[in-house]
Amino acid sequence: PLTTFATIAIGSKRPVLLAPAMHEPMYEHPIVLENLRKLEARGVRVISPLLEEGKAKLADIRKIVFAVKSALAKGTLSGKKVLVASGAFSEKIDEVRSITNASSGKMGCALAVACALEGAEVKMIGNGKHEEFVDFVEAHSTDGLEQKVMKELAGGYDYFFCPAAIPDFEAKHVKGKIDSGKKRIIELAPRAKMLPKIREKFPGLKIIAFKASFGKGKKEIGAAAGKFRKEGGFYAVVANDLKKSPFGAEDAQVFFCGPKLKWLRGKKRDVAAGIARLIL
Repeated sequence: PLTTFATIAIGSKRPVLLAPAMHEPMYEHPIVLENLRKLEARGVRVISPLLEEGKAKLADIRKIVFAVKSALAKGTLSGKKVLVASGAFSEKIDEVRSITNASSGKMGCALAVACALEGAEVKMIGNGKHEEFVDFVEAHSTDGLEQKVMKELAGGYDYFFCPAAIPDFEAKHVKGKIDSGKKRIIELAPRAKMLPKIREKFPGLKIIAFKASFGKGKKEIGAAAGKFRKEGGFYAVVANDLKKSPFGAEDAQVFFCGPKLKWLRGKKRDVAAGIARLIL
């Protein structure tokens, strides 16, 4: 029944995915490898197993589900390259302390997955939540993020999403460790923004910026998003209110201000999928 089913599916040009699992010596048998290559040449997608403990174990269930959903998606971003900066980043105060903005990285992760599901070639740079089936480069400091983003964008991208929580201020860095035995006043200065630098260096790149507010109404959020988009020259702005959509929450309510204007609300994965469709 299995081979008959696969034969009909391949012959009728339906998507076929294969997630093999076996002992590692079987998986490394030359004839098995040759047959897997033949299947891939005929359009069958092989979901690579996890090689450990002398076994070719079944791939992670999330990876399999992602592959199936990707095969069934419309592929609206097929052929496009997408870069996502995500997570919370820090600015040093001394060698052991830093200031940062809060972020779980969940929306960035959801956006990367949503774009990949629609057929885009996706890479994430940052920290926090991410999936193993999306190409990921780690960064923790603000300067480290900026350097890696600039270097990556030089390779040519169509879209850049920046839900990263980048500090707006920097402190005068003190060498060593500040004595904790007495009161200290830390002076903060506005930090040079990363997005204007990217806008200037890559004028053809479509930037989707994110703007957070707190305790604002829908009209205020919409007006702020429109102004931010116009002044920054961004392709789109995704705005939210942190009072209604707190850090780390599974749900989100955002205003998409781009080629279309729309409020999106629901689980972050569903909101991200909506944003991925709206950027077209």
